Amino acid sequence: MKILIISSTAQVGSIGSILKILRVGYESQGHIVRICYGYYKDTINNEVFFPFCTRGEFNRAALYTRLFGKEGFYSKKSTNRLFDEIERFKPDVVHLTNVHAYYMNEYDVFTYLKEHHIPTIYTMFDAYAFTGKCPFPLECRKYLDNCGGCNQLGEYPKSMFFDRSSFLLNEKEKAYSKFNNLVFVGGIGIIDQARGSRLLKNKQIRLIDEPQELDNIYYPRDTTELKKKLGIPKENKVVLAAVPLAAGTARKAGHLFLELYEKMKDVAGYSFVYIGFNTKKYGEPEGMIKIPFINSPDEFATFLSLGDALFFTSMADTTSCTVIDALACGTPVIGFDIDGINCFKITDKKVMNVAPIGDVDYVKAIIENLPRKDNDIIKCCRDAVYSRFNSKTIINKYLDLYQSLIN
Repeated sequence: MKILIISSTAQVGSIGSILKILRVGYESQGHIVRICYGYYKDTINNEVFFPFCTRGEFNRAALYTRLFGKEGFYSKKSTNRLFDEIERFKPDVVHLTNVHAYYMNEYDVFTYLKEHHIPTIYTMFDAYAFTGKCPFPLECRKYLDNCGGCNQLGEYPKSMFFDRSSFLLNEKEKAYSKFNNLVFVGGIGIIDQARGSRLLKNKQIRLIDEPQELDNIYYPRDTTELKKKLGIPKENKVVLAAVPLAAGTARKAGHLFLELYEKMKDVAGYSFVYIGFNTKKYGEPEGMIKIPFINSPDEFATFLSLGDALFFTSMADTTSCTVIDALACGTPVIGFDIDGINCFKITDKKVMNVAPIGDVDYVKAIIENLPRKDNDIIKCCRDAVYSRFNSKTIINKYLDLYQSLIN
């Protein structure tokens, strides 16, 4: 089978990690994979990876979106480059991921795939497929009927002057119309929203979770040496955050971990470790262990194994790879009452605790009553995610779906 994947990035971030898992899994079973990607932070170009958007085209589309508000309508040249590659490669199936990100004219892409009768999978890592403009609509539910009067114009993808959300919702409806071999895929949290939306309520939707490498990378690690290196006393409980502090949006809310630290820095017996501390915007809290972004998955897994708890600060998210990875490494998670936490459907408080959105005092109370991590807790955490998110299961689900569309 020849599989062409379209994505904003090739190897960067959680999406890059997921693409690597899928690619390696498909190739190990004899399939041919081509990943066509936009500009974002990648430059690789070889027999597997094809960058079809230049930096200039990326910047221009981002600027036009800010000025005119029509996200997904620009990047004509890069889109034509993509079409040339599709015609050359002749895929049996196309797999879309992360359609937004200023790198292609998504409406032309849907029209092309539909007119050429190419079986297409669209994996939804966020809500963008069924809203006017927002990957993360937060409390807004206008997409259930019709967008308009958008209260997130200033959030990515930003529009400085015009509210095109209703127009964009209608254009997506046209793009999906009569596309009979298009299937939308997502985790439980996102497909529950999708099935109630105006755009996708009558479309083909399948539940397939995001794959993670839980056997060879994300498993409980010995952290004895790391604790010594960081100067963490043996008797201390360790509380982690793992989110870029300068994420450019309030949604990730890494500043709430700093707020938690300020409330607990004088409480004996705790060490706080911030992974992804990459800005001085909030100062440099004395006594907190501050770690910049970690590129190595193995090193990241060791840091995740370090915690007695991970405080997942995000105020809106879909199924989070960081949460999956932390649990697979045996670390309990504390998060807010959002889809990206509730989708795990974990009720064992040794494994996961849920706080009201933004309530740091509630999180503090959870931490103060949290038991020290032991082998039983580690096993419970890992068992909570292993069977559902291990890469072999997900890869076979996707291959079965591809084959059913081709047949």
